Amino acid sequence: MVLGGIEQLRRRLANGPALILDGAVGTELTRRGFDTSLPLWAAGAQRSAEGRNLVRQIHADYVAAGADIVVANTFRGNLLTQAERMTAWDDVCGACQVDRPVWAAVSIGPLEDCYRPDLVPETREIVRRHKELLDGYAAVPLAWIETMGSLAEIGTVATLRSTGRGCRDYVISLCLREDGALLSGDSLSDAVALLELSQPLAIGVNCLPPSGATRAVRELRKLTDLPLAVYAHIGNPEPTLGWSFSETMAPEEYARHAGDWLEAGARIIGGCCGTTPEHIAALAALTTT
Repeated sequence: MVLGGIEQLRRRLANGPALILDGAVGTELTRRGFDTSLPLWAAGAQRSAEGRNLVRQIHADYVAAGADIVVANTFRGNLLTQAERMTAWDDVCGACQVDRPVWAAVSIGPLEDCYRPDLVPETREIVRRHKELLDGYAAVPLAWIETMGSLAEIGTVATLRSTGRGCRDYVISLCLREDGALLSGDSLSDAVALLELSQPLAIGVNCLPPSGATRAVRELRKLTDLPLAVYAHIGNPEPTLGWSFSETMAPEEYARHAGDWLEAGARIIGGCCGTTPEHIAALAALTTT
């Protein structure tokens, strides 16, 4: 079975059952005993055979749980060499070779700390570094641009995408404050207006609590007709290890929140930090019952 194609993905977003995105890689690596200390976080696993084996198993576990979209371990890829980034792409593609349509994407995260929009570089540097990343992924069909919390970085990514740079098709997911603004304080409506110019496959929100995700997807539905993606976290950021398992949420409870996301119009649902293959299996059950 070859990887699902982009046109097939467009048709599924338009007409088929909701798509199931995979869950966390970084916190799964932590659960399985791998050191995910910052700044590399999960990407550090691409630098050892042990780490790569764990990443491949995590990808395979998410596919077995019912994930339709699986994202490569490149969230902090700007800190990796090009060769290391492409091993991550090879690893995710291998996990997606199953007897049903499954799509693979490369993850592109913020250039600096996810939760520190004040660290976003000046525009010329944003352009240079994102251009380098997208050029490096020129042969990859789908980019998953996520946890974006600054209008400056979002605008640069949208501009680069409108020029056809690198991965031609993309999904972008935003990181919001509790009041619904971007982490930078910029408005969600301004971000959506910028992004609609380059027509992503979907716009989403991630790395916020499940109840906050419900509020965010309802607001997104008012702002755009594009397909929506939602994936929430369980726990809280931690400045050294990257994540604190300070909260727990059973898969069944997480799935109840995801049911609200579907009712609000989400076409892609999945899991962010703290979620497991069991959480993704609970989401997959929502689309098959």
